[in-house]
Amino acid sequence: MYFSVVDVNLFEERMKNKFLCKVLLILFISLNGVPAQESMIDIFVIDSYVTPEKPALIRISFITSDSVKSKIIFNDKYVFNVSKDFQGNHKFETNLENIKLDSSALFYVIEVIDSDGNISKSDINEISLPTYFINEPAQGNFLTLCLGGTVFALPNPTNVFMKSKNYFSLTKEIPFISFFSKGYNYPIGYISAEYAYIEKIKNNHFLRFGYKQIFNVPAIEFVSLGLNAFTDFKGKNGFSPEITFGIARIYNIFTLFSRYRFNIKPNESEYQFHEISIGLYSNFISINF
Repeated sequence: MYFSVVDVNLFEERMKNKFLCKVLLILFISLNGVPAQESMIDIFVIDSYVTPEKPALIRISFITSDSVKSKIIFNDKYVFNVSKDFQGNHKFETNLENIKLDSSALFYVIEVIDSDGNISKSDINEISLPTYFINEPAQGNFLTLCLGGTVFALPNPTNVFMKSKNYFSLTKEIPFISFFSKGYNYPIGYISAEYAYIEKIKNNHFLRFGYKQIFNVPAIEFVSLGLNAFTDFKGKNGFSPEITFGIARIYNIFTLFSRYRFNIKPNESEYQFHEISIGLYSNFISINF
């Protein structure tokens, strides 16, 4: 049988291509695993909170896309079985005192196993702790409490825009009554008092009382809508609607926020002014309902 040079070169080229395909296939499998063996169980957390009243109970409920057995792992250390039988709805409850905390944060991961033995894990979730639990002596030292009190006492820097001019202001808001609902780590609303000092204006002392309604939203901590009544102690009284964005949680005690407020005095348009501020929100000295 006669083979031309062209036939031999074509055969060698095909062998090289097959070898290259095999190498690429082996690399793909080693890096990504075999798709048929991957678990496809989806985990959807419905509720995840600690009850605001004593005794503090951790309550977590979640559903899965298939019937599975489940367990919860707290802080990579404490493991609790949730569902010992295969099912799709899962509920868990335990006393917070069953977990020894070394910080003010509580993290957990849900782990499930299906009937074929495939294991799936949820993302890392965080649960906010009630303020009375954080502030108990057993959970922190005196220095930590003093530091937290000092941070809480810091005023909020504010920019005031009044009569086409900008003024610097310092404000301090103290929530003194908070209203909680089951399933939320923040109150659903609170009543607060706030003192404000505005530089370089004639009547520069203000006192506000108001109510703020908190809405839990994705991506940030919360959005709050509020309405205040204010006075400058010298006959200038009015009201001020506002919107607040809770940006990030700090040490599970404070929440960094940004706020816009519009102040109105009825029948006196010249006394209307805008405020933009940043600050720290906390309700740990509030009376909770």
